[in-house]
Amino acid sequence: MHFIYDLAYILIYLISFPWLLFKKIGKKQSFYFLERIFGYRQIKDNAFFWIHGASVGELNAASKIIDLINKNHPSKKIIISSFSFSGYEFAKAKFTDNEVILFPLDLSFVIRKFIRKVNPSCVIILEPDLWPNFINLSSQNNIPVFLLNARKQSYDGKSKLQNYLSHNMLTKLAFIYTQSDLERSNFINLGCSPDKVLSTGNMKLDVMQDLEVKNNHLSDLISASDKHRFTLVCGSLHPGEELIVAKTLSNIKMDSFIRTIVVPRYPKDAPQMKKIFLENGIVSTVFSKKDKCDPFSSVIIYDQLGDLKFLYQVSDFSLVGGSLLFRGHGKEGHNIMEPASFAKPVIFGPYLGTFKEFALSLIDNKGGFMIKNEHQLEEIIVLLTKDQKKIKEIGANAYQHLVHQQGASKKNLDHIFSILH
Repeated sequence: MHFIYDLAYILIYLISFPWLLFKKIGKKQSFYFLERIFGYRQIKDNAFFWIHGASVGELNAASKIIDLINKNHPSKKIIISSFSFSGYEFAKAKFTDNEVILFPLDLSFVIRKFIRKVNPSCVIILEPDLWPNFINLSSQNNIPVFLLNARKQSYDGKSKLQNYLSHNMLTKLAFIYTQSDLERSNFINLGCSPDKVLSTGNMKLDVMQDLEVKNNHLSDLISASDKHRFTLVCGSLHPGEELIVAKTLSNIKMDSFIRTIVVPRYPKDAPQMKKIFLENGIVSTVFSKKDKCDPFSSVIIYDQLGDLKFLYQVSDFSLVGGSLLFRGHGKEGHNIMEPASFAKPVIFGPYLGTFKEFALSLIDNKGGFMIKNEHQLEEIIVLLTKDQKKIKEIGANAYQHLVHQQGASKKNLDHIFSILH
């Protein structure tokens, strides 16, 4: 089986190599595949934990568990790997006390050398990045592999081969920690032993902090603002979703006491969104088109990346995009936890993907609202702007619910140690 998988893997690389080289030509990372083959030579010492995540999101979710190990078990060395180059760069910058490597090519002869050099006591993988040779060879070397923050959706294959590989890998895991009770049931239905699946919660909630986010770049927008107006931040809007916001604002005509900051998921969509607002009788300002954005604009389209957390922080209430229109399976929703972490009422649509369970519990705990159209959005905005105390009360509910849901990282680590010992 190793031979067949290795052969298929090599063939895929040979076929795709010219395209990869053309795509990345001139960029330093284009030759990082050599590190995926020979990088074991640079690894300094054996590690107790090998922690792996596919990219930035997974490694960020692992932040808490890595901090707990570094703080409470400093003698247990950690090596961190990422499959993506962006995740690798993120990990090097964030986890400066730990060794970081690019995940090796999943060829049996390459994986054997990496495992021999790292010699981990256990492997921790943040879903969904399972690799057949890595899992199989770890198991053959009696190295327990733990899957954390697991969701069944990550292992629903589109072919019999994918389903076979997923099932084969899942059965070789020492333990699976799922994000919810429903996900635990899903893994058991996939054939995993109930004794090896535990529901501990979503680790992403553990890295949602109530710390202030500072941003001097936006100081003019905030400090010069009209303090008598409410601020609605619409984060990560996809094309078409701005029309719902535009129709809502056009209906309620609240320019004098509400300011809306629209953040497109992709900055290139800002001109089209500006056009949609204008067609609905609303003049908007695109942030990058002015040295200083007019703080008295009723609608500001913020076409910059990396500042959404700051904008959620300074909002009175927030609408999270990616959830208002159906964009295809696996593409639903964006992070509704971020505004909740700043004690803001959270508004979202029905297409939530992996955030659905948290969203529904947020509604039950009176910290958020689900809307299906501009009329429902209008009702919520009118409700919130009538009572400042109501905003603070709902925001506090959102924050407390998030805090109540935290702790998955510690639960996972405590249980892993109980198995290892």
